[in-house]
Amino acid sequence: MGKEEENLKNIKLKDIKSIEEKYKKLQEEIESKISEKEEKDRNTKETSKGKKLSNERTDASYRGRIYLWTIFGAIILIALDQITKLLITENYKVGEGKSVIKDVFEFQHIRNKGSAWGMFDKTPAVPITIAVIMIGLIIYVYINLLKYKRYRSLRICVVFLLSGAVGNIIDRIRLGSVTDFLYFKLIDFPVFNVADIYVTLSIVVIIFLLIFRYGMKDIDVILGGSVIDKDGKIIEKAKGE
Repeated sequence: MGKEEENLKNIKLKDIKSIEEKYKKLQEEIESKISEKEEKDRNTKETSKGKKLSNERTDASYRGRIYLWTIFGAIILIALDQITKLLITENYKVGEGKSVIKDVFEFQHIRNKGSAWGMFDKTPAVPITIAVIMIGLIIYVYINLLKYKRYRSLRICVVFLLSGAVGNIIDRIRLGSVTDFLYFKLIDFPVFNVADIYVTLSIVVIIFLLIFRYGMKDIDVILGGSVIDKDGKIIEKAKGE
């Protein structure tokens, strides 16, 4: 019986050691998996952070590219306006013109001291004041539009609007008046120029977009009263923001 008891004791000791070894191995495996998970989570966070920073850099780069395209586009539009005016002034004296479509449309060189379509022609200081205020407001609105990609269509319209305003104010500074030459004789419409077309069409399209594509909340964002959060929701701008 003494040997049998000793054998049983040895077997029990072996079983206990085996269980201890298995437990230790299992514990090591669990710790290893926990470490792997923590490492994976840490890498995921770092990757997410990297993506966020990358997005921020992309946004800055995006704005930079848009600024360049805006300047380039505005220069082209203003140049087109100025070239057409130069061609008229070089080929026709003030008051002269040429019929393009008989009794419908003609070139007619006039000097307009007023605003678009000949308004305020007897008060030249008013158009200059309006133009300066308008340009300042346009630039402010454009800066707000540039913060969000969703306003691409409006930005294009604003570039045309700005180009038209600048094109006419260049004339006022250089000549003291604006060169107009496009005349629809059929309806006796006020004589206008290319810059006036930019201004009028851009305003019409902006109104159309605000009514049918965007909304009143977007107007508040454009004017700087609200912001768009990461989920695309328009929320009121916090005080001091």
